[in-house]
Amino acid sequence: MEDKISQYIFVLVMIYLAALLAELAGVESIIGAFFAGLALNQLIPVHPRS
Repeated sequence: MEDKISQYIFVLVMIYLAALLAELAGVESIIGAFFAGLALNQLIPVHPRS
C-alpha cells in the first residue's frame, strides 16, 4: 500500500517540477505538465480496478 502512495507522490512531484521548468522557460505550465505526463506514462503500471 505504501509503495503505491510513494509512486503517486513521485508522479505528482515530477509533473509539478516539469510545469515549473516550463514556466521558467517561458512556456505555459500546462505544456510542461503534459510532456511530463507523456514521459512518465511508461512508468505507471496499468492495474484493473477490483
